[in-house]
Amino acid sequence: MSTHFFADTSVLLGRSMRHIFRSVDTIITTAITPIALMLLFVYV
Repeated sequence: MSTHFFADTSVLLGRSMRHIFRSVDTIITTAITPIALMLLFVYV
């Protein structure tokens, strides 16, 4: 395993989070989709 594995992973995670938090439709999609799927499979 690379010695920079955790540093590289944290940098990539930070970049990804910045993009997600700037995109409102992504936030809505990631918040609503799991709830909608759960309700769909529980009550249908």
